[in-house]
Amino acid sequence: MLKEERRELYHTVFNSPQGQKVLEDLAKVSEFNYTSFSLEPLVMAHKEGKKELYRYIQKQLEAK
Repeated sequence: MLKEERRELYHTVFNSPQGQKVLEDLAKVSEFNYTSFSLEPLVMAHKEGKKELYRYIQKQLEAK
């Protein structure tokens, strides 16, 4: 899949009302709006890992 195709697909899917609800859910489940800080390195790494997919989707939506 070409970069432009992928970006167009992401825009089509995630800019729909249903897509917006999915994004809201992913932000909630990944705890995206909360700090990942923990004194335990593995806990902090796990929290950051949960956020990666959401970041990737946002990057696709921000790309022109």
